[in-house]
Amino acid sequence: MDNLKQLGDLKKMRDAAMEMQKKLAQIRITVEHQGVTVVMTADQKVISITGEPNLEKVTQAVNEAMK
Repeated sequence: MDNLKQLGDLKKMRDAAMEMQKKLAQIRITVEHQGVTVVMTADQKVISITGEPNLEKVTQAVNEAMK
């Protein structure tokens, strides 16, 4: 019976993690860095990148947004 309880506990933890993931996906973060604007979700998915198309600036802006 202990194994069944552990499975139940694992399911609860998985459900809680999935719920947290859904909440994080709804949060939007917008960061402007050196003329580049990055919009991401809190679960670290890039929504958009706008501004000057300089790869170094885009990389820095994405890194800033992930902080």
